[in-house]
Amino acid sequence: MLSQWFAFGVRPANYFFLKKERRSLSQKQVAEVFRLQMEEGLSVRAIADIFGVSHMTVHRALSNPIYNEMMEI
Repeated sequence: MLSQWFAFGVRPANYFFLKKERRSLSQKQVAEVFRLQMEEGLSVRAIADIFGVSHMTVHRALSNPIYNEMMEI
């Protein structure tokens, strides 16, 4: 169905919702997120740009209580 739309150079209104996939961070990436914020002092948006995720994904990783406990040790 989408190929028919693209043949005419038109995208359906919900195209971006159909194609968008939710990206997440692996445990290694979350550890790197913490390191970048604590040691390098990078902002949440800068870290999100590095990993290619939204700033809310990084914010959720930083505010997760499980990871906060790990970082205190």
